[in-house]
Amino acid sequence: MSKKVKKNHTGVQKYNRILQVLIQNARENDFKYDLKDFQQKASSLYGGFRDKSIKTITAESVAEAKPVLLKPTQRKYKESVTKIKAIDVPNYWFDGEYAWYDIGEYVIEFSQTYPTIPIVIKSAKNRLSFVGTIKEYDSSIMQEFTEKLRIEFENDSGATFVGTKGQKGKAKRQFAFWGDSRNEDDFPDVIEQRQISAEMQKIVDEREEFIDTKRKLKELAKKKSKKAEKKLLPKIESVKPTLKKITKKEVGKPTENNVAEIRKLIDDLQKREDKLIDMVKNKLISKSEFKKQQTQISKDISELTRKLEKGGLIK
Repeated sequence: MSKKVKKNHTGVQKYNRILQVLIQNARENDFKYDLKDFQQKASSLYGGFRDKSIKTITAESVAEAKPVLLKPTQRKYKESVTKIKAIDVPNYWFDGEYAWYDIGEYVIEFSQTYPTIPIVIKSAKNRLSFVGTIKEYDSSIMQEFTEKLRIEFENDSGATFVGTKGQKGKAKRQFAFWGDSRNEDDFPDVIEQRQISAEMQKIVDEREEFIDTKRKLKELAKKKSKKAEKKLLPKIESVKPTLKKITKKEVGKPTENNVAEIRKLIDDLQKREDKLIDMVKNKLISKSEFKKQQTQISKDISELTRKLEKGGLIK
């Protein structure tokens, strides 16, 4: 007898279910709705369902649900925990530029490496500040914040974040800051660099070694997962596609049927590329897989376009 596996649904899956139910309720009542408004409503209701089973998200429960504001918890640390300041952190943490849908994973890595440094992430309409370690992305305050960014930027892949070591107030409280790259006027005062002590440098090196090892283990787990997937997949015969060679008689102006066929193939490839962009934004596929498929699609489109221009036939 097979064991019943308990499935843990992610925050995104619960959010999508709430949004789906809101839309279904509106359609049943012939209510004209705005998707953006419903996305904001789904985000506000998510807090009430975050720690519940996805099965509890029904038409009735969503209709009766009230908005729940989720606030990050401020953690107090024991005296034994070394309080590294933002100025002590290596500069490379703030050198990159990250898309709004990638900033969450990056900030989580930072929180795991330097849990005592306050973190602030800010856009024109949304702000998140917290202190402490976020263990994983799913169902975290970072995931909830990312969903708010999705609504704010309307899935615009061009919206990016850049970071800096910031300070604020008379006490010059230090923190790690990431803000909208298009709104740098809203950035905090930058901390002036200084030489850190040998003792503090040793602690920082230990932290960097910790996160570097964690990244390597994560990459190794991905490789093992791919190998396991190959072993599980049944072996099937593969045939390499070939293009029909064009004879001199075939060269010339393409017929209307062939033009329509080639344009349809190009259109289908472009639609497939759009779907891939949505999938990588929603973290349904990895970036490496996205780049691999996108490169192949671009090659296919270029080949079809050349054939169309030369009047070739594609069979």
